[in-house]
Amino acid sequence: MYQYMCALPNDRNYEPGEFIDVKYPGRWDDDAHRWIYNFEGDHETLRLPNIDGDLAAEGFRKWMRRKHWAGGSRNQFHVIPYSNSTLDSKLIREHLDELKEKFGFIPDIVVDDYMDIHAPEGKLNDYRHQENEKWKAAAAIRQEFKCCYITCTQSRKLNNAQWVTRDDVSEDKRKAAHVTAFFGINRTDDDREKSIVRINDLGLTRDREKMPPVAVLQCLALGQPCLASKWFNPLDKAEDDGEDQEPKKTTKAKSKPKSKSDQARELLKRGLMDVDEIARETGLGRQTVKDIKSDLRKAGELTEE
Repeated sequence: MYQYMCALPNDRNYEPGEFIDVKYPGRWDDDAHRWIYNFEGDHETLRLPNIDGDLAAEGFRKWMRRKHWAGGSRNQFHVIPYSNSTLDSKLIREHLDELKEKFGFIPDIVVDDYMDIHAPEGKLNDYRHQENEKWKAAAAIRQEFKCCYITCTQSRKLNNAQWVTRDDVSEDKRKAAHVTAFFGINRTDDDREKSIVRINDLGLTRDREKMPPVAVLQCLALGQPCLASKWFNPLDKAEDDGEDQEPKKTTKAKSKPKSKSDQARELLKRGLMDVDEIARETGLGRQTVKDIKSDLRKAGELTEE
């Protein structure tokens, strides 16, 4: 949190106040006099002091004044720290009730970091049942206080897998039954070099269509999880990978843009998007994409049912 408020690194391998080289995504544009973000892996090195107590305190005060959230009844931001395996839903309710009574504070958003390290709910011995009870209790808090309750959980995704799926929910799949939206955060070694993560909708969101993936540019060394974002096109990564592995046959062939139908065929073969998402991505009609999918099945190039 203090990294974000101060825009400074916090590295335990360095002494407080010692200068650190931080790899920051993007580049400085002298003509435009501003920082230009991109998703191609460009970085510049910033030399910044490692945060210490004085810098953290001053950064916090400035941030609170800037947001007009400091003091009295206008106080709209609270942080409640707990050690691992000491917090449960009963304590969360007690804190929320106390904030309401003392400050008239009723949160719109509760961010819980994070559910897997909560204390068990009740005296259940089976770990899977404990996990289910934690998520049921969080859903009850959301309903009782009419707030957005945000938390996360570890996945069982293999290291070489590109995307988290709904089948990768760890320990107990019943936890997915208690949420209104579930998203996966994905990162490969190549993504790490480019300082991006890919976020995908796990298809568990209620009352709306599944969203296409999003690429998010970040600098976690400075506590900045979202510098820029864009809709993620799987074809971009496929083309980048192809250029690394195969030489260009002719410049003309490589520079020729793919037609919308060709893009739809490739996306269908990769199976990362459904028909509606491909229609939005390519600009083709939904029925046109369905016809292309049918032709691929007939040709034996697509086996998905």
